[in-house]
Amino acid sequence: MSHIGYNKKIILAVLVIILCIMLGYTTVSNYMIEYNTINEILESKTAQNDIHVVGTIEPGSFTHLYTDSYTFILTDDTASMNVIYTGSLPSSFSENSEIVIIGTMENDTFISTKLIARCPSKFTE
Repeated sequence: MSHIGYNKKIILAVLVIILCIMLGYTTVSNYMIEYNTINEILESKTAQNDIHVVGTIEPGSFTHLYTDSYTFILTDDTASMNVIYTGSLPSSFSENSEIVIIGTMENDTFISTKLIARCPSKFTE
């Protein structure tokens, strides 16, 4: 009888370990952010919310439209796209720094609701 009780404890321990692994994976995967290239966004045929794109602002393209609304061309090594950003600019923002924009693609324009300026001193290689 004690042998059966021992097997039940082993099975219970294995189930608890599996449950902990599944819970950990689910938690981590919910907080992982996928950054996209401009080419990936331009080639994508599906509409997605909260797309994260990394790039730099093309020199001379940044325009202040009206209060908290800006337009610019985001570029990387291979492609460019038009962006309309609505919101306040972060204090670390500069037109020639690398940025992350978050939003959706509508027709040929990326509509950004969030802009994160990456600090060059923290991201040097």
